[in-house]
Amino acid sequence: MTVALKGGPANTTYNIRLIQLVAGDADCPVVAGTLTTDADGNGNANVHEAVLPGASRVWVDLNNQANFAEFFDTPVVAF
Repeated sequence: MTVALKGGPANTTYNIRLIQLVAGDADCPVVAGTLTTDADGNGNANVHEAVLPGASRVWVDLNNQANFAEFFDTPVVAF
């Protein structure tokens, strides 16, 4: 997946969590990598994770490593 954050806090590192939803709506969060923003609050990252057996939906969560209360989520995507 390609993750881009634009206009976020400057010089901040985020954990990239890939949340795959499997049968029964169980969450299977995986820390797939990190993204660090530049002085303008922009950052990009490419990460790769295998699709879990039974997974049918996915979403991405970015958690600020220094402040877990600060996060960004994508909408859920079905596949």
